[in-house]
Amino acid sequence: MSRKRASQPGLLQESNQSLTRTPAKRPRVTVSSAASPTPAPRTPRINGSPNENVLNGTSASMYSTVESEDDEEEDIRIAGHLVSACLEDFMCHKNLKVDFCGGHNCTYIGGSNGSGKSALFAAVNLGLGGKGRSNDRGGTAGAYIREGTTRARVTLSLTNEGVGRHPKYAEEIVIKRTITPKASSYEIKSRTERGQETLVSKKKADVDEICRRFNIDLENPIVWMSQDRSRQFLQDLQPKKLFMMFMESSKLGNCYQQLAESRAEMDDIRMKMEECNDVSTLMASEYNSAVKRHEATRKIEEKNLELEDLQRVKSWIPIKEGHGKIEEGEKKIADLTVSISDLETRRERVDTVLERLQLELNSAAPPVNFSSQKQAAEEGIEDRRDARSKLLQEKTELEANYSKVNQAMKNAKRQHEIVAEQYNVMRGIDYDKQKSVEIKLQTELEQVSAEEDRHRRLHQESEANVENMRGDHEQLHRQRGELNMQTRRYKEVMDDLDREQRRSEDVRRDAELRFGRDIPKIREIIERNKHMFEKPPVGPLGSFVSVTDRKWVHVVEYILRRQLNTFLVNSGRDRKTFFDLLDRHRIGAKPTVITSRFHNARRNISGREPNERFLTVMSVLSVSNDNVYNNLVEDCQAGNILLVDSDEEARRLMSQSPPTHAQKAFTLRFGEAYPISRDKPYRFYSNSTYRAQFLTSDEVGSQRDFAAEKNIAVTRYNQSKGNLETVQRQYLQLKERLNILERDVAKHSSKANDLGERRETIASKLEELKFEVDLEALAKLEGELRDSETRLEARKEEAAQLHDKLKAMLANNAKLTQEIDDLLQEVQEYRRQENSFEREKSQKRSQIEEKRQKKVHMTARIEGITKERRQKENQLQTLREQLAQKEAELLEQQGGEKPNFSTLLPASEVDFAERKIRRQILKFQESLGGPPVTKEALREKKRKCDELKERSEKYVVLIDRLKSVFKVRYRQLQHLVAYVTLNLQTAFHKQLEKRHFNGTLEVDYTNRTLSISVQTHKQYEDQLNHSSQSHARKAQDLRGLSGGERSYSTACFVVALWECIECPFRLMDEFDVFMDMVNRKIVMDMLLSEATRKYSSYQFLFFTPQGIREIGDQFNDSVKIFRMPEVRR
Repeated sequence: MSRKRASQPGLLQESNQSLTRTPAKRPRVTVSSAASPTPAPRTPRINGSPNENVLNGTSASMYSTVESEDDEEEDIRIAGHLVSACLEDFMCHKNLKVDFCGGHNCTYIGGSNGSGKSALFAAVNLGLGGKGRSNDRGGTAGAYIREGTTRARVTLSLTNEGVGRHPKYAEEIVIKRTITPKASSYEIKSRTERGQETLVSKKKADVDEICRRFNIDLENPIVWMSQDRSRQFLQDLQPKKLFMMFMESSKLGNCYQQLAESRAEMDDIRMKMEECNDVSTLMASEYNSAVKRHEATRKIEEKNLELEDLQRVKSWIPIKEGHGKIEEGEKKIADLTVSISDLETRRERVDTVLERLQLELNSAAPPVNFSSQKQAAEEGIEDRRDARSKLLQEKTELEANYSKVNQAMKNAKRQHEIVAEQYNVMRGIDYDKQKSVEIKLQTELEQVSAEEDRHRRLHQESEANVENMRGDHEQLHRQRGELNMQTRRYKEVMDDLDREQRRSEDVRRDAELRFGRDIPKIREIIERNKHMFEKPPVGPLGSFVSVTDRKWVHVVEYILRRQLNTFLVNSGRDRKTFFDLLDRHRIGAKPTVITSRFHNARRNISGREPNERFLTVMSVLSVSNDNVYNNLVEDCQAGNILLVDSDEEARRLMSQSPPTHAQKAFTLRFGEAYPISRDKPYRFYSNSTYRAQFLTSDEVGSQRDFAAEKNIAVTRYNQSKGNLETVQRQYLQLKERLNILERDVAKHSSKANDLGERRETIASKLEELKFEVDLEALAKLEGELRDSETRLEARKEEAAQLHDKLKAMLANNAKLTQEIDDLLQEVQEYRRQENSFEREKSQKRSQIEEKRQKKVHMTARIEGITKERRQKENQLQTLREQLAQKEAELLEQQGGEKPNFSTLLPASEVDFAERKIRRQILKFQESLGGPPVTKEALREKKRKCDELKERSEKYVVLIDRLKSVFKVRYRQLQHLVAYVTLNLQTAFHKQLEKRHFNGTLEVDYTNRTLSISVQTHKQYEDQLNHSSQSHARKAQDLRGLSGGERSYSTACFVVALWECIECPFRLMDEFDVFMDMVNRKIVMDMLLSEATRKYSSYQFLFFTPQGIREIGDQFNDSVKIFRMPEVRR
């Protein structure tokens, strides 16, 4: 029966109502204590009558005073104490070992925060089979593995001496749990006093059985009071949560759950009893109707005899029909022979037509030499295009000259207009007044022009230096890239040499390692577990394959590379078994598996492969396993892949007349050619080279001097790396110098531009001054005006001449363009004629291919009809043999002679007579209302009715007994509830009395609450002083107490709960987290006093980050102190 925690409200009422008897009220149990002398508490007897108040559901308040000295129990040895704990790579601990025993039942484990106390707490729980989420430190057990490692290990030692010892183990039990991110494993050993260990089990179920034997509950919150539980417990003392903690720690919830499940099982038995009664009634009715049908069964048997006689006659009808089929088959064979002769005649005619078409195709020739004519026309086009290009170039130059002349003419005209305007506007201005200004501006203009020229010269020099340096920079950049690629290549060569050396060493050690490092282990697993397979898997496939012609070894492996390291399995079941074994042995890289039914013989592919004069992949392979051979033939089509020496030959072969059944062709240069067909074009692919690693032996590797090759590669790598570093430094230096020069260029350019603008400003001012001249300047302007008119006329004449030349060139260009178009049309006509001729040849080839296909089709039909005729002959022969055998069997079964087939009734008449008899039998069966009933069946029905009746009576007796047992269990549970509740209240009262506190502990099973009210001695004295008042002060709940009083009251409740559990040890982590030093000492003394005196047979582990100087001297002999070492992070 499952032990689930009860979660239904009103546990007592639910169980009580399920009895459908006198319902009782839910009990409310209350215990109060006072400082004044009161009667001693009444402790209920387990075997005697229970407390009537509790059983009747009324609230009881009992005031009691405990004696001044605590009750001490006899020191009894109990099995299941923790001897030691060893942690490896667990949370923050790399390696930690703690010894708990040694004559002490209490152990204080101290240490600063982060020292790993909670890790030790969680390790004890996980080591006994606990779950990761139960310790508030991780969701799974894998979360407790120390960072940077792959597994954690916890080893716990338990005592096995005293009460409850396990007879299967020696003085100590060692439980070792290894945790990985995905799973956990266990080892359980038995250890003697001398330290001899014996492995007993590796099952988690045996760990759980040990915990049940020693009453170790891994989910009990009082036994495992973790850090978070302690904080929650001390901070949030709500009545409902206290009630849940009480029910979980005392296991009363499980008792109620088991009681409810017992009631459900009893209801199931009652339902089965009712079903049994219904079935018994139904079977009795069936028995009565069976008696009536028994008489009619006899008539059905008579008709069955008649049906058997008819069946004997009917058995000869198939033989008669078989002789008719033989006659029809012989006629069909004669017709097929005539068809074969007719098809062979038609095939001969097709051969004649095919020869004629092939002769016409071979003798066909073009009427003219299209290539030479087309080439001559194309050469003419090229010549004219060259002439036109030259003409266009001259035209471009002429247009440029024409543009220049036009521009010069425009400039001359504009200069003429300027001179004329100056002449018209110039008037008499005093020239002497302007002379000094002009001299000053002229001087400044010369200085600015000189400075501008200097900066322009520096700018040009800097640009020249930049251009030269950029060339050097680009050269160094290219050189750096080449050296970088060269260095990477040498590095790749070194890595390749290392890999090849490792592979060579592995292959020399074990040839199977070339298929993978796990292959030998996988084959060993298959050999060791071959009884688990229908047929053992085969693989890797490459170990059964070798190449007879060594020149094709790289190409063949490239073709079969995806198959060589795979395994073959016979069925889906073997596939699942294979992968389960790999998972069980932790094989990470699983090989590819192909499921294919195994056969004992190789497949015959003689009619499905190309002609034997062509070299195929299968013809150069030697395969030692039949199933591997079949896989290469069926899946890889190795018998249909051709091997051709050169790419040209493969192209020609697969594009013109590919062999029959050829799927594709490979060359020594790894070229891949696909044949042309009716629905697919010819294709060719140039693949990259490939170096074999599966089908080659390590002879070459064993002869290679890897050390010398590596030394050469390292030398070249270091040299290239040094050159790269040198070039890199030069590159960076040159780049820095180039940046400086570019900045100088920009600086000189900016300065020169500024000076140019200044120069233009001064020049414009000088130009303005030139207008203010005297009469001599006017005379000079008149001469310039006449010269300007002369130049203008000359430019106009030059422009007219250039315009005429340009028109002539355009006419020549149009003529050349027309000639080129005519030649292009001529070339197009030659191409059209050539395409027409090629189409005619293509039509001839199509006709030839059509005739070939027709011939192939006829040949296939002849072969098919021949095969059909052969099958018909075989079928007739088989039919004759079957008929002869059937006749012999019928004669032997029926006796007598063979009937006359001519007088034998047709099958239709026999079927009609048979159907008539069957209808009569069916009519009798319908009148019976069911199938025929024999005497044996009637007796069997009678026996079943009696058995069912007897079973129903047994169910009645069982239900009565179960009701009685259920009532007893219910009463005992009520006694247990009262006893456990009063024990809890009494223990809580005793602990309060030690500090002269008064309080009540009320357990309300109706509302599922546990309420605690405490009155301190100060409040009690105040109450005595104000006793004359009408309303005395009452005890208050824990929220009204001070922090220390509340902590002490909580500790009293925890000690009281110890009365409800039987676990051999308890663990408390940071129970003193909210206590000051005074109350912490009081609580520690109380816990140690209870643990060492009253509960000396149990083991206690207290975890605290605070000091332990508060422990009294009286506990030095019974308390062991262990300080956690500092954890290096």
